[in-house]
Amino acid sequence: MMKLNTELLLFIIFLSINWTGCNSKYQVLNSESQVTNLEKDGCLFVRLHYFPNRIKKLKELGYKKAVVAEQEKIAAANKSMMSAFKKNWNFSPVYFIFPEESKKIKEKRFSEINLLNDNLEIDANITCNCKNALVVEEGRVRRTSTEEYKTDNSKNYGYLFARDTYSADSSQPVQGFIIKDSDFTQLHKPFPFYTRRYRFLFERSNEAMVKELNYNFHHYFKVVNK
Repeated sequence: MMKLNTELLLFIIFLSINWTGCNSKYQVLNSESQVTNLEKDGCLFVRLHYFPNRIKKLKELGYKKAVVAEQEKIAAANKSMMSAFKKNWNFSPVYFIFPEESKKIKEKRFSEINLLNDNLEIDANITCNCKNALVVEEGRVRRTSTEEYKTDNSKNYGYLFARDTYSADSSQPVQGFIIKDSDFTQLHKPFPFYTRRYRFLFERSNEAMVKELNYNFHHYFKVVNK
């Protein structure tokens, strides 16, 4: 019985190791195609936020001044994010949307998406003809494994994230700009799928975050295609 249990345990460990390796290899290949497709004929959609439920609640409570103040605060935050990407992102075309356009992205109806201008207004003169798309928005990083990017020894991916290692053991979710695919699924290593809002307890500006994200995309693309 003892021998049987030992053999069963070893078999389970064997399956686990091989499954992890296969899964990681798939993730590496998938990440390579995602960054290549974005550079070739893709675009990046920046999903802005406007928190309608918060505004609705304030209106219901009759807080007219608070409604105006909150709307101005949200608009300022969105314009800051928009400005940061316009000034510091050049890896691909970039467009700005509100959350209600998400379904069109999922269905890949990119040419039908209502895109925003500098005043956060829908502008029919702004058009999108890309064939592939990724989405970025601010949020909290879903926990993932630090082992996902260590399988392909032919390319050195690990150093790309030396400062931003994030594992399932982390007690606090990382807040920052997060990259997702067109189904709004968070990407994974080795893809440079996020950049931190806080580092060493210091809050970073939108511009600093976008600069780092843009650099990581260019760098990862060069690594993949060298």
